[in-house]
Amino acid sequence: MSIPTDDTLLAFVNALPAELRTDRQTLRDIHRNHAAMNPDHYMGPMTSAEVADLLGITPNALKTMRCRRGGPPGWVNIPGLGWRYRSRLEVYNWLQDQMSGAA
Repeated sequence: MSIPTDDTLLAFVNALPAELRTDRQTLRDIHRNHAAMNPDHYMGPMTSAEVADLLGITPNALKTMRCRRGGPPGWVNIPGLGWRYRSRLEVYNWLQDQMSGAA
């Protein structure tokens, strides 16, 4: 499984609004604060292609992870949308957990 590099995550954090960036917060806390300000964005579903792009892997690699019962949680069939990851926040929290475990 490919985990995003520190540079990728740094770029993500730097893209957040200035008021959300602080050295004392974990990435999860930053996401939660930003989600509170932008719930539609963070609570909305993500496509497999979006998650694969975030992780820096191909959609097929992500599909393989799902088949092996790995990867981000929340892969659900949403009526009217089809198969999606339930929410961005859930994917970001999973990513933070992966990074914490790798440290």
